[in-house]
Amino acid sequence: MASYHTNVAAYTRFYGFGFMENATRSWTRTWHNRARINLCTSEATRDYLLSEGIKRLRLWPQGVDARLFHPSRATREWREKLSGGRPEARILLYVGRLAPEKDIERLKITLSAAPDTCLAIVGKGPIQKELERKFAGTRTVFTGLLTGDDLAAAYASADLFVFPSTTETLGMAMIEALASGLPVIAARTGAIHEVVSENVNGLLYEPGSDEEFVAAVCRLLEDETMRRSFGLRARAAAEERDWKASTAALRGYYEEALAFGSEASSGRL
Repeated sequence: MASYHTNVAAYTRFYGFGFMENATRSWTRTWHNRARINLCTSEATRDYLLSEGIKRLRLWPQGVDARLFHPSRATREWREKLSGGRPEARILLYVGRLAPEKDIERLKITLSAAPDTCLAIVGKGPIQKELERKFAGTRTVFTGLLTGDDLAAAYASADLFVFPSTTETLGMAMIEALASGLPVIAARTGAIHEVVSENVNGLLYEPGSDEEFVAAVCRLLEDETMRRSFGLRARAAAEERDWKASTAALRGYYEEALAFGSEASSGRL
């Protein structure tokens, strides 16, 4: 069994190793095709892997802990923390790895376009110090890595989830945000449309368009009725992502892989 979660070949461009992209794609294809079953977490990723010549692909539906990530986790204390002491301001939230491929610096433009807004960045990664320097002097709080109840409270205490990455194979942070009742604004690319339903529980913008990104943020910040409606639908969508069903699917794939091995060893394949 193998499962595919990260487009390592695409990431080579973000880390100065673009010359290795084709070799990495070949390596990925070779190793995954040694597996009896290859799992992927979105239809977009499955289509990409098929185009790369990877075989025996199965879709593994992802779940979310909808009891942990819940709108009821919101507190004024966490609004204080996320806003740097300005709990009445609108709070934009990013959760994820602080890495070049996440395009986090793009979030800075939202603070200029929406003056009564704060940004909370949750996570850690190789460019954390660099980002802290670039966001210095802005209404931005870096919380570092959060887990468990603290992470759930951070999600629920914000007003809007912003996710600028264009390289996601799924985006678990977006699913956790939806479960917490947060509308999501993300790039219209890859697997993101499989998580965010446009004009239902979030807004999508064209990748690379700062204008569309800012317009989407301002639209939801200015329309409280829409934001609340999107939040309710976000929660409802997340409740349909059940870990029990996800685990049952995974167990079925292991059984399929075992059967594949038995048939191969008996000469029936």
